[in-house]
Amino acid sequence: MIIVLLGQSCSGKTTTAKKLEEEGYTRMITYTTRSPRVGEIDGVDYHFITQKEFLTMIDKDEFAEYAEYDASYGHVYYGSAKMDYDPDSNKVVVLNPEGYLQIKRNLIPHFSVYLNISVNEMERRIQKRGDSKEEFLRRIKTDTPKFDIIKDQMDLVITDGTPNEIVSKIMNGLMIKIHTNLN
Repeated sequence: MIIVLLGQSCSGKTTTAKKLEEEGYTRMITYTTRSPRVGEIDGVDYHFITQKEFLTMIDKDEFAEYAEYDASYGHVYYGSAKMDYDPDSNKVVVLNPEGYLQIKRNLIPHFSVYLNISVNEMERRIQKRGDSKEEFLRRIKTDTPKFDIIKDQMDLVITDGTPNEIVSKIMNGLMIKIHTNLN
């Protein structure tokens, strides 16, 4: 089953996805028009494509979901391809609330996890990552209402824990969902 991870900036989505890879999951590589951050690799972290390429994929109806943002560094798109959503595969994908609602509307089977980490912890992590405080504050202001809307729709909400504890909570929640759906 596909695990969908959601959370605001620096909530631990990428770290959790990597830990789930250690448990046998394959990380779904999504598409973006933003520039790579230091250390990010095309085809590993994201498929980094131009805005023109992204818009062509939209026109060809190739995305299961996508969203666009006005960031301090420009207008960017993120999305995941329909061809990557195989319900019989063990994949993990990181989405935003808009993307999550799109795959939910499209009835794509999944297990949703919201990493609801405190603002103080997110700020500590974003400073460590090197992002600007202005960008962090902008994201908190615009993202918090979007995440508040979808919080009650999640299969699992996690508020704290080490990466290993978070993965353990996800695997336990997933097993409960699978068992419940079988009965």
